Amino acid sequence: MGQSDIQACACPHCGQLVQCEVMPGELAGEAAERACDCIGARSARERTKRIEDSRDLIYEIFGEGCREDELEPVGHDTAQMLLTAALLIIDGKISKATVDVPRICKASIKADGKGRVRATRSQSRTIERTEGT
Repeated sequence: MGQSDIQACACPHCGQLVQCEVMPGELAGEAAERACDCIGARSARERTKRIEDSRDLIYEIFGEGCREDELEPVGHDTAQMLLTAALLIIDGKISKATVDVPRICKASIKADGKGRVRATRSQSRTIERTEGT
């Protein structure tokens, strides 16, 4: 693993110089975004966490993780489309997407009352979970 480097980096949101650890292959602005405490940097970190939580949620209910519940996973392309829908919900561009996956299930991704991503899988039984829970 490569060596990290401590640098003064400008936050891409507020322009403030912050001392941060730049990992190999990482841009200084990305490192500054992690280290800065401005509203823009905090919002970006929150968005990144929500994306990661949504990815985990979709993997758990529609990807290989659903095998624990003795269910068949959807195809990779379908899982990617559901993740794209989750990203659009996180960004406030849509509020819900429903997909009928032939011979597998009906998938629904929507924003709950608190704006969190909620996924529902319906077939012979319904499984519903919310991001970050």
